[in-house]
Amino acid sequence: QVVGGVIVYTAIAANAQWIRTRERLTKQALVAARAELQALRAQLDPHFLFNTLHSLTQLAQEDSKATEVSLERFGDLMRYVLRAGRERVAEVAVEDELAFLRNYLALEQLRLGDRLRVVEEVDPDALELGMPPLLLQPLVENAVRHGIAPRRDGGRLRLAASLDGGSLVFDVADDGAG
Repeated sequence: QVVGGVIVYTAIAANAQWIRTRERLTKQALVAARAELQALRAQLDPHFLFNTLHSLTQLAQEDSKATEVSLERFGDLMRYVLRAGRERVAEVAVEDELAFLRNYLALEQLRLGDRLRVVEEVDPDALELGMPPLLLQPLVENAVRHGIAPRRDGGRLRLAASLDGGSLVFDVADDGAG
């Protein structure tokens, strides 16, 4: 009985230790992911903000109605970023993230015009899934800045969301040089 008791005790103690270790590692990974997400959010502010304001200034001289619509999109964009930062939202619906990206890309089109062509291939079943907010914006920004903007003819940006074995797969691709 003593040997059996020691074996049962050892198994229970090992299992409890494994659970504590797993919880600690999960918490550490979550803290690291939140810090990385915060750094990504910070990237949006200065560079994008000034480019957009410059484009809006130019647009205001040419078309007041388009300026009004663009300012509304810019406001929606900033509210999304501020809400995600203030409320420390862990996840948003894919549909909300896509709406954010559409507003972002509409503002980029102020600068690039017809040179920026956007194609969306979104599985309707993916729209209600959750994902970290602002995760895709740096990828989209890099695709526009490095893949499309330098080209005289511009290019095509493809946003695709699908399900693969129960997991969300999001693809951001451009037809630029690299």
